[in-house]
Amino acid sequence: MKLELEHDIRGMLPEKDFDRRDFIWTALGASAALAVSAPASAQLITTDTTGIEASDVSIPVDNGQTLRGYRAMPLTNGPFPVVLVAAEIFGLNHYIKDVCRRLAKAGYYAIVPDLYSRKVDLTTITSMAEIMPIVNSKFDTELVADYDATVEFVRASFKGDMTRMAITGFAGAGARRWFTRPPTRDSRPRSRGTDRSEGRPARSPRAP
Repeated sequence: MKLELEHDIRGMLPEKDFDRRDFIWTALGASAALAVSAPASAQLITTDTTGIEASDVSIPVDNGQTLRGYRAMPLTNGPFPVVLVAAEIFGLNHYIKDVCRRLAKAGYYAIVPDLYSRKVDLTTITSMAEIMPIVNSKFDTELVADYDATVEFVRASFKGDMTRMAITGFAGAGARRWFTRPPTRDSRPRSRGTDRSEGRPARSPRAP
């Protein structure tokens, strides 16, 4: 795909054609920069917990470790259709938790694992230069295992309908892989939501 750029803009760019991947990566980089530089005074959207149960959770994983997570679901009835929420690279922040509460308000069991909590709380870091090496050090095998563990956490609660499961991602291409792999269980996501990193290439077996 070629972008038709005005001559004055084209003159400021290197001599190359921009394809779709170039465009997506440029847009993602700009979005990330804006996200980390947003004014602290920006108003946060907060969905209340009326009619839902919402709380931090600990998700057991291999070797006796646990991942931080956040879960939200309706207070009554169930089991509920499940939505796995794949957090963006800024960790288990206010926005991602609010996404879970919104989904719970709509009748879903929504849960998000903090995939990097073995190493650090990414919500405490604002520098992309510090965040990216941590994110890029995540092995695909560990990432997939973390989502499997999250599914098992939901199963053990008896609150999720394991036959109705979806995943929605926020700048996390690794989450997309979780359900494009050959299925190993009867319970797996049946649909997926938006993943803003669509088109991102796999750089190595280490990085999603």
